[in-house]
Amino acid sequence: MAYAGMLEVIDRFNTNETRDLVGVYDQLIGAETCDPFSDSQEALNAFQNGEWEVLLRHNLADIHRTRELAILSGD
Repeated sequence: MAYAGMLEVIDRFNTNETRDLVGVYDQLIGAETCDPFSDSQEALNAFQNGEWEVLLRHNLADIHRTRELAILSGD
């Protein structure tokens, strides 16, 4: 899990039942990202099919989300 170091920060936001990177980002920031997937199953399927370009865009979107939440939290 690429954002494992941010899990404690994500929990600090206390966004009720939302406890994942994408959900907390969408709830607190809501800006568009370059993520081509709507859920993690799509990313898993792309990995299994060797679709590396879309996986890179997905990973870049997660890096962007993680950075924005880290800035918001002051960490």
